[in-house]
Amino acid sequence: EVWRLTRSASLWSLVYAVVFATCITYTLMTWANKYTHSSTVGVYQVLAPLLTAIASTLFFGAAPTFLMVAGGALIMVGLVVTASIPAVGVKGQGIIYGAASAS
Repeated sequence: EVWRLTRSASLWSLVYAVVFATCITYTLMTWANKYTHSSTVGVYQVLAPLLTAIASTLFFGAAPTFLMVAGGALIMVGLVVTASIPAVGVKGQGIIYGAASAS
């Protein structure tokens, strides 16, 4: 079966992209920056592709491929490694990961 994008579907796709993928995402990132360091928020932005793959599996029944699972595992390993390194710095002056002391 050929999948065709109708005019109505095109409009709803655009509305979804503007509202959810742009407005809500940037609002949440701004809110998160208020309570934590911007570098922490940036590190967790890499979760977007992983959460998108999980959502597509849950809501649309998309079968995850080996590469999707491997990529998700690499994202999680990267987050664990990044979170385990002590951060040194002052908010507003940036965060230096793995530094012995602040300069």
